Amino acid sequence: MRPPSASAVAVTALVALIGTLLAACTGDEPSPEPPELPVLEPQWESEALPGASRAWQVGDTVVVASERRLAALDPSTGETQWDLRLPAEPCAWPDAPNEDGLLVVLLDRPTTTPRRCLDVTAIDLAEGDVRWQRGLRHPVAYERAEYDGVGAGERTVGVVDGTFQVVARLDASTGQTLSTARAEDERVAVAGSRLTRVVFERPDDERTVVVEDLDSGDDVARYAAGDTYNAQVVVDDPLVVATERGTWGGDLRVGSEGTVVGRGPGAFTAVDEDLLVADPGSDLFAHDLATGAEVAAVPLGSLSAVAGLRDSTGARGLSAIVVDPAPYWQETPSPVVEQIDLTAPDQRQALGAVDGTPLVLVDDTLITAGARTLRAYQLPGEGPAVAAFDDALAWTEDDLRPAEAFDACTAVSTATLTGLGLAADERVVGSCAWGGGENLQVSVDASTPSGTTPAEQVAIDQLDLIGADTPELPGVGDQAYVDADRFRAVVTARYRNVVVTVRSTVESTTPQRARRAAEAAAAEVIAELEERAED
Repeated sequence: MRPPSASAVAVTALVALIGTLLAACTGDEPSPEPPELPVLEPQWESEALPGASRAWQVGDTVVVASERRLAALDPSTGETQWDLRLPAEPCAWPDAPNEDGLLVVLLDRPTTTPRRCLDVTAIDLAEGDVRWQRGLRHPVAYERAEYDGVGAGERTVGVVDGTFQVVARLDASTGQTLSTARAEDERVAVAGSRLTRVVFERPDDERTVVVEDLDSGDDVARYAAGDTYNAQVVVDDPLVVATERGTWGGDLRVGSEGTVVGRGPGAFTAVDEDLLVADPGSDLFAHDLATGAEVAAVPLGSLSAVAGLRDSTGARGLSAIVVDPAPYWQETPSPVVEQIDLTAPDQRQALGAVDGTPLVLVDDTLITAGARTLRAYQLPGEGPAVAAFDDALAWTEDDLRPAEAFDACTAVSTATLTGLGLAADERVVGSCAWGGGENLQVSVDASTPSGTTPAEQVAIDQLDLIGADTPELPGVGDQAYVDADRFRAVVTARYRNVVVTVRSTVESTTPQRARRAAEAAAAEVIAELEERAED
């Protein structure tokens, strides 16, 4: 480990935004001066684990994983407490260790050709010792069959194969296999101490989500879940399950009855007292855990990552720490740590520039990972406001959020489907596609702000490109075009900041009917969006 750079804390003056870009949102008003951005100096740097990919806070240490190694570091000094090389290449990591600090990792079995994820090891993160290692039997006689998920309670380890729907249970203290079973008409997943199963009820194909405690084997939740395709626990207490509906999104469901509170799954989900905070992809949402009401909706940069939550002075006393690797308002892009008050999300603050990608947030210390170097930064309590530059990024009152729009494709009527010789139950599970995914496809995309360009303008620009050489379709949304020939019909329509695309192919119908169906489906989805906008 080497000491931090001796250079003093630098303050870098950023250039003003390009006037023409900001003028698109503010008219001819002069661009405000950009904030002076502090460059944070690392509290410590360490090359103990090149290529670090994940980390967990365990007691007074931070355990960092890198390829085939684990190491425990003191978060305040970076000193290595212990260092362990794994006996084989890891192929599946758990979300976190169990409450006793036991980390169970799936390993490639090097003696199989090709290598398969068939071995498992348990590591005591308090001491850095391997507690046990075991080989697993797979009940499916296929040369590539392997396991892909692992979790652990206090007494029982769960290992699953989500392809062949196999669940193996092991004794957490010894690694001895307790049972191995293959589920039928189910999809299985494991996270932490919870096993989730999506049960397909025959003959109607109804879906039920079942969440089971690994230790007791008891159900802790069971509820009907429509056309849910996959499910996995993302927060243990209170119970939050992310349910997926294939290509058109999913839900975050809370409690034993699966009340929908927010959309997911995503890269980040956390609960802080009465608030559920989630990043389902390029946007940060906060919802009241009890009512599901949206508290905050913040568009993030496409590559931004939520590092964690920290206490703040806002009304709810909670802020999100986000690292944007390349803020649009920087002349020379470099990662910037932003603090977003979840009560007043427009009051974003730039805490400073850092090196690396976020690995873990421990209280007020952010640990980042570079290609070879770990760095720890002590985050200040506040920083320069960047609201003048983020005004163009904030949602307007008329915009529809991605969460409000993504499943509007279900508004396609039975009559429209009948015109194509389709039935409502021919929709591909968890999608906006009917007839095997070939006859009718619908996509609903809520545009988000891009740089200084408002969300609606992003959608307008997209439609203008299509309209340059495509006939206009009047009377559908704010803007619509139709492109049809003897093989298929494509309608692209816009309502506010939402773009709807309908593709209808000529399979078992005529070109005229395919076009009528595409136009009707687009109109029905637009009408659904209009209704949602009024609610």
